[in-house]
Amino acid sequence: MTNTTFLLDILDQELTQYINKYSTTYFAIACSGGGDSLGLTLLLHQWCLKHQQKIIALIVDHGLRAESTNEANYCANILQQHSIHHDIITLDNYVSGNIQKWARDARYHMMIKKCTEY
Repeated sequence: MTNTTFLLDILDQELTQYINKYSTTYFAIACSGGGDSLGLTLLLHQWCLKHQQKIIALIVDHGLRAESTNEANYCANILQQHSIHHDIITLDNYVSGNIQKWARDARYHMMIKKCTEY
């Protein structure tokens, strides 16, 4: 057994236990568009197809950098190419002070809010 097969078997066992415990048919995953994030999203998507589950990828556009909207759209295009349902969440109402804390708190708040829609 390869390391990859071993890890995929563990993922399969853990997610199967999760859906059995919580009777869910929907998985939400945050996707930044980076390599790790996209890789995990694609892996979860394949697992969801195999187990008749649904997936929503949540992309957060903090709007803190000029290129953030283009990056969010780039990520959305990749997900669209793989037929992965996705939503771009745009944050606003910036506060002064600790921008990283604001961005993290706002991101978590909006992702939880979005999950309640599914």
